[in-house]
Amino acid sequence: MRALLASALASLAVLAACTQPVSEEAAMPSMTWYVDTQASMLTFVSVKNGDLDEEHELSGIEGWLNEDGEARLELDMSSIESFIPIRNERMAEHLFQTALFPEAVITAELDYGAMAEVEVGGLITRDIDFVLTLRNIALDLSASVEITRISEGEVRVSTTAPVSVDAASLDLVEGIETLRGLAGLDSISPTVPVSFTLTFRR
Repeated sequence: MRALLASALASLAVLAACTQPVSEEAAMPSMTWYVDTQASMLTFVSVKNGDLDEEHELSGIEGWLNEDGEARLELDMSSIESFIPIRNERMAEHLFQTALFPEAVITAELDYGAMAEVEVGGLITRDIDFVLTLRNIALDLSASVEITRISEGEVRVSTTAPVSVDAASLDLVEGIETLRGLAGLDSISPTVPVSFTLTFRR
């Protein structure tokens, strides 16, 4: 009887262990490469009054690339730099609404096997599809990128041409109009060319 009871208790213990929630650490993907924030940048250009181009930067980028080629980037929208302090504040408040939506997320799949085979100093070009989620709106985009093996433990991924993003697709037109009025401009183009350079380190 004791043996039967012990066996039953052991079985219950095994069942309880199997039904325990997976820890956050265990649920995370295999992270073999991390974004080097200091060596990564996203830039975009705004066209004002038809012919005035101004480049802006977003430097607060974190993320990872795992062995399955899955990449996730998190963009700190408050890190916007337009080189005019009051404009930074206005873009954060009226365009990106960082108080409500502090970050944007980019997810993509890269050819990890091809990257691993590139020799140091070598490069390959690839067309990649990715999803940009901003203000809770997901937008499918694609880009042509150049993947350069800087060293054994460092890879750089850069756009070969800007990616055109339609502000209307991300519900940003109203914010653009607010900025236009505050700056006293005749127009701000709703089509925004976006480029990026990302450095991943093992």
